[in-house]
Amino acid sequence: MKRTNRWLARLPQLKLGRQKPAGAIAWLFAALGMAAILSQFYRTSTAVIAPDLRRDLQLTPEALGILTGAFFIAFACNQVPAGMLIDRYGPRSTISMLLFVALAGAAAFASASSFEVMVLARVLMGLGCSGIMMAAFIVCSRWFAARNFTLVISVLLAISNAGVLLATAPMASAVDAIGWRGTFWVTAVITVLATATVYLRVRDAPPGHAYHERRRESTREMLQGIIEVFTNRQLPFVLAITFVSYGTLVTVLALWGAPYLVDMHKVDRTEAGNILFIMVLAAIVGNVVYGVLERLLNSRKRLILAGGSASAVTLALLAALPRPSFWVAATLLTLFSGFTAFSAVIIAHGRSLFADHLVGRGMTTVNIFTMLGAGALQVITGMVAGAYSANGAAASGNAYRAVFATLAAVLAFALLIYSRAREIRLSDYTREI
Repeated sequence: MKRTNRWLARLPQLKLGRQKPAGAIAWLFAALGMAAILSQFYRTSTAVIAPDLRRDLQLTPEALGILTGAFFIAFACNQVPAGMLIDRYGPRSTISMLLFVALAGAAAFASASSFEVMVLARVLMGLGCSGIMMAAFIVCSRWFAARNFTLVISVLLAISNAGVLLATAPMASAVDAIGWRGTFWVTAVITVLATATVYLRVRDAPPGHAYHERRRESTREMLQGIIEVFTNRQLPFVLAITFVSYGTLVTVLALWGAPYLVDMHKVDRTEAGNILFIMVLAAIVGNVVYGVLERLLNSRKRLILAGGSASAVTLALLAALPRPSFWVAATLLTLFSGFTAFSAVIIAHGRSLFADHLVGRGMTTVNIFTMLGAGALQVITGMVAGAYSANGAAASGNAYRAVFATLAAVLAFALLIYSRAREIRLSDYTREI
């Protein structure tokens, strides 16, 4: 713990008032990290058990796409309300309230006996996780200098990806030991602990920050703020890449990765979980690397264009190769995960578009399109795979090649739109958020 505190103390340009820097930041990252880990776990928790759900509930590819996509669609639909809650009541209270909804979803999923109840449970999980990451990023935007924002949230995203890691090989082991229902009950208990930690340890802003002197907005002012957000002229360019970047990653990780490996390479759930585990590790490394590269290159736009292009190429190769060997497929999937892990750079670009009093509504608006894209791409690829399927299951590699080709095409199109966005450089920052 002392070594961790010394490392955290080196994080640049903290504004911590009279508090001890290392202790305050350690608790901040611990509490927000727990909530972020749960958010990531819930959204990808169907990855390893997708083949089991498909078999046990006789789910077609379309139904499997709906089940996994329900989380993201509910998540997206709750972004504006979550943003209003963040701006009005603060990130700490909002995260605490939403985690209780996620808890209800976990309990419903663990006890579900039908497809309809499972979809409802995924909706509750999506609603409960809808404001967690954006609220955490907003807290960071007030505790850290603007030029360090991307690096800080890259670290938080790397921490949060522990939840995705837990949803791979560790979850496969847990499912083997206590079943997927038991695993979700354990997760529900952990959610209660995370809620208490956030409420007791997180502070919305450091002492002396202007946030503490803010005047609470009226309902009319809150609605006017939403109009200001949606009329930002740079927003559409950022939303284009936002819509598909994370969606392509999570569609492969949380939906098609495991079935692809099981169907095409005849591995079992544990072996598929191990490859997903490696993919998530690549995404974690990618998050941190992109945060460092942004500071070195003094550019967000070029970094996003480069990372997105590399990601599209790996997807195109997976689509073009008729039957790659297991290790070729695993390598391409791993490279894809690392290349696509530029979410922090997109979030920082989106954050730069809005004044502090609009940050909750602005960032959750960006996140609407993140999750709408993830949900839409899962449903769409489910339809694409279903068109190549027989008897409710992917019959050949053509279904998966069509999925990869679809994802590559939409990512390339989004990059073309984003290329019109105004460049954002760290050297442009002359003040702190």
